[in-house]
Amino acid sequence: MADTLQRLAYEGAQLLKLVGALAAVDGGPRELLAALGWALPPGATDVGLTAIDLSTLIAKVESLEAAIDSGADDVELAGQFVDIVIELESAVTHIRAAIDGLSAAGDYLDKTRMKSELLPRLSSLLITTRIGGASPLALLLLQMFGVVTVKRMDADPSIFQVAHMRVSFDWSALGKLFRDPLGLIEARYGWGTAAFDGRTFIVNLGALAEIFGEPARVRPLPRRVEERLAGRFVPEADTDPVPQLIVSLVRGDAASGLDAGLSLFPLRASAPGATDGGLGLHPFVYGSADLQFPLSDQITLEFESSAALDSGVVLQFRPGLSPTIKGGLVGNSGVIDGITGNALVRVTNKAADGRHHRLLSLPGGGFVEADAIGLGVGVEASGGSLTPSFVAKIAGGHASLSGDGADSFLGSVMPSSGLDVKFDLGLRWSGARGFSIEGSVSAAVDIPVHLSFAGFRIDDLHIGLAPSDAGLALEISTAGGFALGPVKAAFDRLGAIANLAFHDGNLGPVDVGFSFKPPSGIGLSIDAGGVTG
Repeated sequence: MADTLQRLAYEGAQLLKLVGALAAVDGGPRELLAALGWALPPGATDVGLTAIDLSTLIAKVESLEAAIDSGADDVELAGQFVDIVIELESAVTHIRAAIDGLSAAGDYLDKTRMKSELLPRLSSLLITTRIGGASPLALLLLQMFGVVTVKRMDADPSIFQVAHMRVSFDWSALGKLFRDPLGLIEARYGWGTAAFDGRTFIVNLGALAEIFGEPARVRPLPRRVEERLAGRFVPEADTDPVPQLIVSLVRGDAASGLDAGLSLFPLRASAPGATDGGLGLHPFVYGSADLQFPLSDQITLEFESSAALDSGVVLQFRPGLSPTIKGGLVGNSGVIDGITGNALVRVTNKAADGRHHRLLSLPGGGFVEADAIGLGVGVEASGGSLTPSFVAKIAGGHASLSGDGADSFLGSVMPSSGLDVKFDLGLRWSGARGFSIEGSVSAAVDIPVHLSFAGFRIDDLHIGLAPSDAGLALEISTAGGFALGPVKAAFDRLGAIANLAFHDGNLGPVDVGFSFKPPSGIGLSIDAGGVTG
């Protein structure tokens, strides 16, 4: 079988096959140059492109394709792939020589800079065409990150330029895509500079949303919205409006008016030449008071917000500044600058009827499963300032642990019937408050120990785990009693509680505190001869 290098060589040969075929036909040089943005000199039919002879490479590619179609064995195919690698190197050398030998009357080559630009333009066009044909999604992603750029170029007869779409493939950006994608996005659109190109970012993002099948539309952002956000008049919004991308995640029929989704638009810089141009994000729900919407039988989209999402809530992101949130942009109640609360988008996957999501399988037939799993991202606001948040939730959780497959220690301390726990559990993190645990879960086990010494006895050891306001509470307590002369006492669940909070503390990212656990029950008896009580 061919290795990666040989496959890449084959793809390159396929691209050059098209160039060779086009250069060899009548009118081919004119069509090829026009696709790259050039017109031929007046009266000329070629500038030397017909000297590009790739017939040997074309023959080897066609031979390989015939061998593949006929089911040739791996040894034969590997040999033909190697032939293509060798011939491809020779073909590239031949093309470079042909470009160096281009000739035209007058200053045509100087004005067009064809000798230096023909090969980069040609390779960019061929590569992007091949990628677009194989995967439109991959091409859009490369455009989104600036690896591929497409720019409309107007005709300019002074440099023999025809109107065309100039395609560029940036190989250095391709490497950065895997090392620093966020930095690449910032550089591509000029984030943090006076040249921030939020309009192109919105258009490219809209194209991505459509390729994923989400209903998306782009419209001019209304002037009144810009002015309410900026707190000033924005007359340029009439003649030069910014684009607003609207992605509807849930839409009802015309009668219901239901529309729920996200809107994104550029924020103008605060002054001409300023570097604080940014982005605004507007989550919305119109036509319904319900913030949960089924996307399928098992998938549900949920908006969680302490602010009304039909009142016009906008999250603002500007370079060098903390994110902020404003409300009241829709209606006549006025803009609210200092919103305090949260906004969260959560997707929940519910198991089909009669089934459960198996999260973990344990020895001896034990398991952890759930009826539904939810993941969400959002922001928390305090006085208009924002911090990111994340939430994960398990609903209808069920954990069962059997002693059959446990080791000797667990088998000796576990109840004979095993351990069975039902729970709902949520984990929430925010940049302001750190981790917190919520839900209803209580796992506990009573281990018989039957120890006695000096009149004291311990009957059971109780270990329990439950959510607390700060995180988790681990209880270790005992049930037992003591006898001292005629006095006998019994107690239940006397011990200590370890409170675990998930923030910076005495154990690094976790803070542990201990407290006394008073007994849940106590009994006392006195046997003094004829008096018992």
